[in-house]
Amino acid sequence: MVRVGRVLLSYYSAFLLLLVWEGVAQAGLVRALFLPPVSTILAQGAALVADGTLVTDSGISIVRALVGLGLAAAVGIPAGIGMARLRAVHWFCDPFVTIGFPTPKISLIPIFILWFGIGHLSTILLVGFGTLFPIVVATYHGARGVERLWVWSARAMGAGERDVLWKVVIPATLPFIFTGMRVALPLSLILVFTSEMVAGGGGLGFILINAQRYFETPTVYAALYAVLLIGFVFDRLLLLARERILGWHEEATKAVTEAEV
Repeated sequence: MVRVGRVLLSYYSAFLLLLVWEGVAQAGLVRALFLPPVSTILAQGAALVADGTLVTDSGISIVRALVGLGLAAAVGIPAGIGMARLRAVHWFCDPFVTIGFPTPKISLIPIFILWFGIGHLSTILLVGFGTLFPIVVATYHGARGVERLWVWSARAMGAGERDVLWKVVIPATLPFIFTGMRVALPLSLILVFTSEMVAGGGGLGFILINAQRYFETPTVYAALYAVLLIGFVFDRLLLLARERILGWHEEATKAVTEAEV
């Protein structure tokens, strides 16, 4: 009960918004076509869960987002570290990052559909391409900002380049990698849902746009609620992983802050 109370207190503004929404809709101040009651939306969501539609399509969207994000991390983290450590890698990759990072990724959806068709592959590759750049940039700045004194100290104690990389550079870069991943995570979901709305092929985006075409407003909002819930849950899981993996970093930061105070 105490834990539930803390959750309600932490997100009271969101619950308050839902209560106001319910009251406005029930009072008829806004037409149900535009703003159905929250209770109606939740009932429709429960019906979609019961018949398996929402669960199946949520799974499709989640798999596409996570596989694409995993591909971006597998390429982006080594590329970012390589750009920071090797001039040749920086020289080769920097033009692509400079051009690709500010490019609106949603505008590339027709190209990916043209190249890879309608289905999992085009969406996964679009997510991988779209989320690659935040990860590369965050990793690069993290690896670039490693204290030279740490590197010199490791080398003075006989550490080779591989040891310096794995025991100094990568641990010091991990907080930046997690920051890049947290930026890339919602971007992966945005790209998945937008691609599904445009190209179809199942997923929450397809449910949402298909329901909108037939003015099934409760279904539209139920899919939207599912999108918001997925984004919230995965963001919390990423923060939990960061806390577990970077416990030493958080403790060190807290100790430094307390010492300064």
